[in-house]
Amino acid sequence: PFDDLDAWIPPDHDRYWKVPNGPLPKSLQESILAFVLVCATRRARGNENEHNSMLLHLSRLQDVQKEIFQVIEDHLNKIKRAIRNSTNVDPREVVLELKKLWESDFLETTAEFDDPNLRSINWDEIYSHLLPAVEKIKVKVINGTSSDALDYYENRKLGVSVIAIGG
Repeated sequence: PFDDLDAWIPPDHDRYWKVPNGPLPKSLQESILAFVLVCATRRARGNENEHNSMLLHLSRLQDVQKEIFQVIEDHLNKIKRAIRNSTNVDPREVVLELKKLWESDFLETTAEFDDPNLRSINWDEIYSHLLPAVEKIKVKVINGTSSDALDYYENRKLGVSVIAIGG
């Protein structure tokens, strides 16, 4: 559920909306962490060169999309730094949050899939793929006037991992 987004970005916002002070809504933070886990899981399963995309459609307004881009990119960079500086002996808080999300959601959800090709993966294996997975993720604004593009074809051999801000 995303019941905390309306307080952060009201549905009737205008093009002058600015990101409020304070942290991102919890649901948005968890969604980004889930995307990091998806990218790490796909790497662990040998799919490191596949495309991974997350769409954040929070506003149709291009000025607002730029605001959202900046705050999401800053948040992702904090996650990247935390993972870079984390160790098994001294894990950073974000790594503990990732592990908790892995254990409370991903393990159970994966177990429900009836797919004999979907092998079980443990946390240690995911942890070893977190850094390369998160380092590959880029944030882009994708709309009718943006210069960014989801260049899947040009990167078909290495794959792209992108959080696309659009509307």
